[in-house]
Amino acid sequence: MTMILDASPFGLGGGLVQGEQNISWFSSALTHHDERQFGHRVGSDSGQQVWAALCVLVALRAWSSHLLSQQTSLTVKSDDISALVM
Repeated sequence: MTMILDASPFGLGGGLVQGEQNISWFSSALTHHDERQFGHRVGSDSGQQVWAALCVLVALRAWSSHLLSQQTSLTVKSDDISALVM
């Protein structure tokens, strides 16, 4: 399975792909709650690493049933080095 993830200063998104088949996707705007929780303003690039980490967390939680239901080799594709290092 492949997780394709992207985080911006305005929101998070991702897709779960197996072979050529799209399994699931999500998108979520960042909110004032996120600003209070993580200490970065929506729209500011100062929180980019935090948003990338949050995107990975959201994806793992959203897709845990897919990932834990079978032996899985997981690939992460991202344009953010923080997400790739995680």
